[in-house]
Amino acid sequence: MIDSEEEKSLHLDNGKNHDRNAKSRLIFDIVRDSLITLVLARILSDIWTYKAFFHYSSWLSWSEWIYPVGMACTVPYIYWYRSRHPD
Repeated sequence: MIDSEEEKSLHLDNGKNHDRNAKSRLIFDIVRDSLITLVLARILSDIWTYKAFFHYSSWLSWSEWIYPVGMACTVPYIYWYRSRHPD
């Protein structure tokens, strides 16, 4: 049992810090997975269209990034859906 006000404030601070760490970890996971999805979708779109891997001129073309960016934008939705519908 928590007795003093100081112990209560320390307990609350630990809870806030834990929430902050969990939130920053979630943001990090979403960004990491989005970037991984972006690169993998870009590589797969090159395979699908039979383009040479890592040819710099095709990687600089903005129109070639539409599909990978669309795929990477679905990652936050997947995290949201999984939080609403746990297995």
